[in-house]
Amino acid sequence: MPVFLQAFTFRSARRHEPCLVAVDVLKRLYADRRRTLPDRVSVTHLSQADRKLIFGQDQSDRRLYEIATLALLRDRLRSADIWVDGSRSFRPIDEHLMPRSTFTTMKEQDRLGLGLQEDGAAWLAEARQMLDFNLKRLAHRARTGKLEGVRLEEGTLIVTPIAVEVPAAAEELNAEISDLYPLVEVPDL
Repeated sequence: MPVFLQAFTFRSARRHEPCLVAVDVLKRLYADRRRTLPDRVSVTHLSQADRKLIFGQDQSDRRLYEIATLALLRDRLRSADIWVDGSRSFRPIDEHLMPRSTFTTMKEQDRLGLGLQEDGAAWLAEARQMLDFNLKRLAHRARTGKLEGVRLEEGTLIVTPIAVEVPAAAEELNAEISDLYPLVEVPDL
């Protein structure tokens, strides 16, 4: 176990993670070759049941403390609340991002490759122009009757409803499923 604990450096987004404090205690115990727990040891990571089990007798049980701490470490690793330093799977989001200095350099050299204009006003003007063009094209197609299922009659837009035939088997299945649901009044919901 000491080799395992020394081989990895664990990290957490929380500044003083109780589980990592307990892992550090275990590392020190192995480094000092101590068989018993010190008088003062971190217990905030343990549940009440674990505390009673570990510290219930006249002397604390180091093995149970270690097992409980490592079981919690396992669970926290699975949930990605704690990760192994240098791992790729559960890195914090800010480690996935580009360093600020690299971003600034690439932005100054116009090498970000985002496919967007840097100027918001220019982008909005282009978007308005494209929207205006598309709306005019739609209006022209509607006036000339070139839109399928849509027509203009005396200035009123009429959209033909889509006729969808539901197979009889689907209707039967729907009725069967509806019968399985209990009848609940609206106020009860």
